[in-house]
Amino acid sequence: MILPLDLGVDGYINSLAFSPDSRWIYIVDTANTLHYFPTSIEDLKKQACLAVGRNLIINEWERFFPGKDYRKTCENLPEHHRQLLNQLVNKQSPRVWQQLWGALF
Repeated sequence: MILPLDLGVDGYINSLAFSPDSRWIYIVDTANTLHYFPTSIEDLKKQACLAVGRNLIINEWERFFPGKDYRKTCENLPEHHRQLLNQLVNKQSPRVWQQLWGALF
């Protein structure tokens, strides 16, 4: 795993430790700043969804997952409205109309 940690040119890691359940890694740098990062894929996905606050849009999905069918990346957030429109064009579930209405208004 590569951690997004910028210590500057003179900085380095003073201490590194894992939480008792191994779900977090804690790092203290030379400025005595505590950095912490989740270690499990599920926790990383949750952090990403919290930080971004939305699912991938169609262009992002096609860029990172070419040739794969679109799906929600954050289960607790609504699908992107363009995906809902695609489902309508393909005559998918009537529930899609409700989702689209909610996404647009």
